[in-house]
Amino acid sequence: MSCLKLICLFVILNLSFEAQSTYAQKRPNILLIMTDDQGVGDIGLHNNDVLKTPNMDAIAKQGAEFKQFIVNFNCSPTRASMLTGRDNYRTGVVGVTET
Repeated sequence: MSCLKLICLFVILNLSFEAQSTYAQKRPNILLIMTDDQGVGDIGLHNNDVLKTPNMDAIAKQGAEFKQFIVNFNCSPTRASMLTGRDNYRTGVVGVTET
């Protein structure tokens, strides 16, 4: 290879790696905690004196918290809604099925 080709290859690779690292720095870290059979008041952050959830409380205080949401009373339709982005009655999952 000629010297010019090597220099061009080096510049292109360098720009490529730099663009990837810049993109990685701009992406937010998202942590979604989805629990079963837990009501909105069942964590310490929501003034529950009986149930202690220090780790979940710390994560919620440092980040964002969903405050307006609706879920199905069964866990399976709720999970299907989260995975598909569709309303729970449009996912085809209507309840918990035993196999």
